Amino acid sequence: MAIRAIFVENLKRLRAQEKLSQERLALKANLARAYIGLLERKKSSPTIDVVERLAKVLKVKPYELLRPPSDS
Repeated sequence: MAIRAIFVENLKRLRAQEKLSQERLALKANLARAYIGLLERKKSSPTIDVVERLAKVLKVKPYELLRPPSDS
């Protein structure tokens, strides 16, 4: 599985676990809601700084957004 697909799968799963809408996640991470949508549709790739900001809001370590599901 490609790293972008892994990231998106983890992002969506963790966002759902935290019961956050794209808009609420974006607000808490100081990002645009449209950018979260682009990430989740694999139309954009996050910078390492964005991975870190999203991980903080999602209450996980940054590497957890990039780890394949079988490594859980």
